[in-house]
Amino acid sequence: MWFLAGTFGDSVIRKCTIPHGKAIFFPIISCIFSFALDPDLKTEEELKKAVRKDIDTVEHLSLTIDEINFKDLNRFRVISDPFDDIIDGVRTKSVSDGYWIFLKPPKIGDHTIFFMGKNIDFYNEVKYYISIISDP
Repeated sequence: MWFLAGTFGDSVIRKCTIPHGKAIFFPIISCIFSFALDPDLKTEEELKKAVRKDIDTVEHLSLTIDEINFKDLNRFRVISDPFDDIIDGVRTKSVSDGYWIFLKPPKIGDHTIFFMGKNIDFYNEVKYYISIISDP
């Protein structure tokens, strides 16, 4: 699997080369809450509620792959179970929520992936120019 990164709240264009046979995984938009970053939250249920509330404010989702525009992106929302995490050197519990895409391995050649997610206080817009190459 090959992971494509989102942003920390802006727009970016990236280029990368991926070996043939790798599935591709990326967030259209996501967030994470943890006890380390959000010390007012005291229970795992409070983490889940906070992360869910944040992603509930998503106003726009967009995904285009090789000029094909995908619809009904709401079905790709996934919330994690609480998981062990290390943030700034501190062991903590975290929960993530968001819209995630998992693609089967693309064919050899050039591809373009554009994704964008926006909620009331965050914006993630990424365009990837990807070359899928046969194994060296």
